[in-house]
Amino acid sequence: MVAIVGAMLTLVIAAWSQNLVEQRTHERFARLADQTVLNTQNRLDTYVALLNGASGLFSASDEVTEAEFARYAAQLELERRYPGVQGLGYTARIDRRAPRHPGRMLSALPAGVTPWPGPAPESAIIYLLPKDRRNRAALGFDMMSEPIRREAMDRARDLGVPAASGRVVLVQELDHEKQPGFLIYTPVYIRGSTPETVADRRADLIGWVYSPFRAHDLFRQVFAGTGLLDQVDVEVFDAAGGEAGLLFSSPTVESRRPSRFRVERRLDVAGRTWVMQLRANEGFPAPPWWRTALPILLAGFALTATSAAAARAQANGLARAQAAETEALRAKSKAEFLLREVNHRVANSLQLVSSLVALQAEAVKDPGARAALQDTRARILAVGRVHQRLYGDDGAGHVDLKAYLQHLVVELAESLEGAGPRLQFRGEREVLVDADMAVGVGVAVAELVTNAAKYAYPDGRPGEIRVRLEPHGPRLEVCVEDDGVGMAPGAKPAGSGLGMKVVRAMAADLSADLEVGAGPDGGLRVSLVFTPKRQG
Repeated sequence: MVAIVGAMLTLVIAAWSQNLVEQRTHERFARLADQTVLNTQNRLDTYVALLNGASGLFSASDEVTEAEFARYAAQLELERRYPGVQGLGYTARIDRRAPRHPGRMLSALPAGVTPWPGPAPESAIIYLLPKDRRNRAALGFDMMSEPIRREAMDRARDLGVPAASGRVVLVQELDHEKQPGFLIYTPVYIRGSTPETVADRRADLIGWVYSPFRAHDLFRQVFAGTGLLDQVDVEVFDAAGGEAGLLFSSPTVESRRPSRFRVERRLDVAGRTWVMQLRANEGFPAPPWWRTALPILLAGFALTATSAAAARAQANGLARAQAAETEALRAKSKAEFLLREVNHRVANSLQLVSSLVALQAEAVKDPGARAALQDTRARILAVGRVHQRLYGDDGAGHVDLKAYLQHLVVELAESLEGAGPRLQFRGEREVLVDADMAVGVGVAVAELVTNAAKYAYPDGRPGEIRVRLEPHGPRLEVCVEDDGVGMAPGAKPAGSGLGMKVVRAMAADLSADLEVGAGPDGGLRVSLVFTPKRQG
């Protein structure tokens, strides 16, 4: 049974550990993916901010010349500060009808710029920097003649915000292998600020500041220096285009190797949604399953075999231990029986002695001798009550002193037969003490209560005897005080003969400080202060 349970537990722990490692690896991959998306989003937001700044240049001036635009672009340091962008350009709106604002709309293009294609172009690229071989090829192009570009330009115009196009092939693509591309447009209005209504925006539009992007070049710049493509295969899609909207695919994606770790994230790019799919490749540090599970399996099975052998040895000794325990319980039961029998016989012996003393007291004629015998009988009865209270039930080795004194006071009050003073007890909390110590406390309290009832209230006058149990830090105080006649100055306390000797003997046995003095009501006050021996 031990072997079966151990083997099953080993398998469970190995599976749990492997799942934990797998989960943490997934989390690490997800953090890497989130950081990649964040870096991409930040880079694209930087390009949008670039376009917003350039649109302000055109909005703030009646006319921006090519030289002014070139100086502005040179200050931006496009290639150094904005790597990945193909260029920064301006395309003008062409309105061959009578324009609303003829001073700001383009009716005559700059020299050397011819709109193309088509006989009635609606826009034309008039500036595009840097003026390299690719960008020069795009000058004059009517981007509104192509539906994907037109959709983004119309959206930017009508909403008054930057707008990205879907996937296109840039007219700058002159090589045989053409990259997918996209463009981001920012509208420029004649009054500078964005008009309130769509109709006014359409009427006041004079052109667009824009940037074209070759997607492969852009993402190579975004991922440059990160080492990302050594660990992760990345694909980026324009969400509206599906598979046909693929903008970028890392070189190793073509192998399409299965991967345990893959996530998909979405980006908002100037009003269009891109989907970025990331899949761990062979370079991603993901430990194989056996690196975690195999050591646990080997250790678990070895421990199971050892435990099974130990269990067999333990089973052989268990029977012997059970037999020894049974014998010990039998011996304990016998000892408890003998203790109860001894306690019972002690109680009977005390009762017998008390009866003999009572008979002797009745037979003695001398009043002094009779009183001494009656006092002796009272002490024997008090000891009997203490014994009964402590050992009458289970002979426990410890006792709650508060409950014990409370019951003892009740029994002492009953022994006074309702005459003379009342007895009161006050204790704040439960205190466990050694039973032998409780015997000394009980004998002392019984002696003091008996003495007070006998001497402090002559002629049966009423009054109150108070027994108090109070803790003082680690020590306890047991106090018996009355409101009786008290004692005369310089006189010995009443009952200071044998009774006080008994109290002093109990105080010595308890290692208690014994204090005798006047009570708050003029009576006698006797207290014992001691450190309890606790058990349990």
